Amino acid sequence: MLAGSSYAVFETWRKRLVKLSADGVREAEFAPDFPISDPQTGNTLTLVRALANGKILVSGDFSSVAGQSRNHLVRLTAAGDIDYEFDGAAGFDQPARAMALQPDGQFLVGGTFSTANGVAQPYLARLVGDSPSNTPPTIVNPPADLTVLAGQTAVLSIAAAGDSLQYQWLRDNSPMLQATNPFLTISNAQTTDAGGYSTVVSGGGIQVTSAVATLAVMTIGQALNCPELEFSSWFTYSTPGGWQASGISNAWKYQTNITHDGMAGIQSLTLSAPALSVNPYSFLQTRLRGPGRLVFYGQGGATVTTSNGAMATWNGASLQPYEIEIADGWQTVTWQAYCVPGTIIVLDSFRFEPATPVFTANGARFSSGGGFQCPLQMNSTNVPFRIEWSADLKNWQPLIEITNYQDGLLLEDNAGATNACRFYRAVK
Repeated sequence: MLAGSSYAVFETWRKRLVKLSADGVREAEFAPDFPISDPQTGNTLTLVRALANGKILVSGDFSSVAGQSRNHLVRLTAAGDIDYEFDGAAGFDQPARAMALQPDGQFLVGGTFSTANGVAQPYLARLVGDSPSNTPPTIVNPPADLTVLAGQTAVLSIAAAGDSLQYQWLRDNSPMLQATNPFLTISNAQTTDAGGYSTVVSGGGIQVTSAVATLAVMTIGQALNCPELEFSSWFTYSTPGGWQASGISNAWKYQTNITHDGMAGIQSLTLSAPALSVNPYSFLQTRLRGPGRLVFYGQGGATVTTSNGAMATWNGASLQPYEIEIADGWQTVTWQAYCVPGTIIVLDSFRFEPATPVFTANGARFSSGGGFQCPLQMNSTNVPFRIEWSADLKNWQPLIEITNYQDGLLLEDNAGATNACRFYRAVK
């Protein structure tokens, strides 16, 4: 809105008040008719305030608008016509110069006037506007709690009723930038986006705040009850030209509907676009160190393989337990799920059970120096352990730390020659 007093500038713009669009173009349909008594200087508009309902409150040096008696005060519609629902005919004896909108929809107006609507009211008056109490903003559906896997898009929404509603999303009670719509979209959500989200809904001078919705962003490992493992995922599909990556880095989503233990798991995405409906597969991969076995629950058709060739397949209509042996050393484990439309592949409750190291000692003997020697064998390599000794099976002392070895070991304790009896044990 632009307001002024110069006849020469504003006369072509319908006399002293003009509305401009966002790109600075005058809106021709907005044409309030303020009289101009002095062709040289015109009459000044001292107060112009756009209200939340789109209407405009104006005060200034005028006694009529569009031929209607309006003493220094008028409310216009959004089109620039007199708003006859606002009784401002008597107005002020002098212009108003400041205004504040109260939460109850009334106006506090200050100026050089001594009367308001024919009543003695010097300098400050309160006017009754549209009472927002008739239709205050009401929250119909507050934001709901949401859990997504890291990398997915999180969408929170609110439904409210009322006129001329405005929205402001809060995260942990702090306003968010550029979050003023009924929908809040967080692309590529990460664990740092987790928190409490609520919405302030405003209308007619009234504000209401929704209940707080909790956004949880989980890693795949957390969703599978195995946070110590890190997972990657992707999606592929076949085309006449060969295998192509779909560009979907997170090919699984969090689910709570199908679980065997009352806890959540993950399920594969179902993509029905024509290009993605030809042999689509969701992949899931992790890396862990054996030996041991990986136990998990699965539903639907899928295959799991390890980098040393171990394999397990399943195709069940309900969640069933499965396990796969993990060989010694670092192994990459990959799940490949066939994701035709309408088919859901579910994984849940992962648990890795490391194999218990087993030591065998054969051929114990005394060395030429009188010490003790014993060849050791273990069912696993690359598992750090410590050899300890004791003379009474109660008090144990460290002898040697073993961090990396291949094949067998020869335990040699030359100090053992000075002890009448000496015991040894291996501690992982």
